[in-house]
Amino acid sequence: MKKLLFFIALSVSFPIHAQMIDVLGTLGVQGAMTVGDTQSAAMGMSALKKNKILQDITQTAMQIKTQFMGDYSSVSRDSVFGNPFSGIDWDIGSESSNLFYIQLNQINKTTCSSLLSARVPTVWTELNGDAGSRACEESNEIKFVFD
Repeated sequence: MKKLLFFIALSVSFPIHAQMIDVLGTLGVQGAMTVGDTQSAAMGMSALKKNKILQDITQTAMQIKTQFMGDYSSVSRDSVFGNPFSGIDWDIGSESSNLFYIQLNQINKTTCSSLLSARVPTVWTELNGDAGSRACEESNEIKFVFD
């Protein structure tokens, strides 16, 4: 009798146990997919932000070049139309009468690396005050000098 009850209890509990393992496995796979989707979305937003910064650099430089035609002695932030570099601490000014700069401040390490590898058409680029440096830190100051 005890053997019969044991086999009945075993046969009833086995399908429940199998279903629970199946549900837990499904939830685990779904959780892993959600994490992957979130990481992909974050990477996409980061790439979009970097492309927007590059676009703003190019458009602002072209705007200054066409507005001042080579004499950049009076270039300032007031010279720029619109609101480029939204959410970024930036500055623009004259390096000399025939050169001007766009400076981005407090740029994180990954964005810094991306901007330096983008090959913006500049005369030179300074990273944290050093024209030859390419070693980005946690917070960076990038100065793009144009002619």
